[in-house]
Amino acid sequence: MANGKLFLIPCGLGGDNESEILPRETIEAAHSLTEFIVEKEKTARHFLKRIGYPHPLNDLILHPLNKHSDEAATPLYLNNALEGRNIGLISEAGCPAVADPGAVVVELAHKKNIEVIPLVGPSSILLGLMASGKSGQSFVFHGYLPKDKSDRMHKIKRMESDSRKGQTQIFMETPFRNNGLLDDLIAVLSNQSVLTIATNLQTSKQKIINLPIEKLKNRKPDLAKKPTVFYL
Repeated sequence: MANGKLFLIPCGLGGDNESEILPRETIEAAHSLTEFIVEKEKTARHFLKRIGYPHPLNDLILHPLNKHSDEAATPLYLNNALEGRNIGLISEAGCPAVADPGAVVVELAHKKNIEVIPLVGPSSILLGLMASGKSGQSFVFHGYLPKDKSDRMHKIKRMESDSRKGQTQIFMETPFRNNGLLDDLIAVLSNQSVLTIATNLQTSKQKIINLPIEKLKNRKPDLAKKPTVFYL
């Protein structure tokens, strides 16, 4: 029997318009599956309901994959794919396995000769890069910066140096720490460095700011509890 496939299913970035922004093929693939690997079961059920999932939600097989999951159990999530069954991987927001714990499952699928099928959907990282006006030819995504303040300050200085060589620096923070990170950026970066702040992408509250630090000091936005990606 041939192995099943692992479908990587993107979802929205905080809005409720997935049926409008996701391609028909992505929605149809999600509709065809009854087993999913997800970060949070409640969020996944809500997403499937929003895209008109045709099967009873209570009959789903959902495998949790987050910081509380049993790492030893993760390889078992793909057992049914080894028996010929297709499985979906759903992110909390945006694309699975990009700034997302699902990457470990994708790696396991390759090792087990399970075909991986990435599907089209929104990525906050790429959407913000598109809107930043910064280099899309050379860029690096750092994820979350160090929590230690001294280490974070050194990291910001190194990123600024690399940005001056034409390489776009992309990074983020947990929403409740956004304002603290912005304060550190303003304190460390030179007045001439241009920072792009992409907030609440693909929602009715979307806002993209692109300003040099000198001007940002007097026009500092409130980013508290708002999903945000930064570009330098």
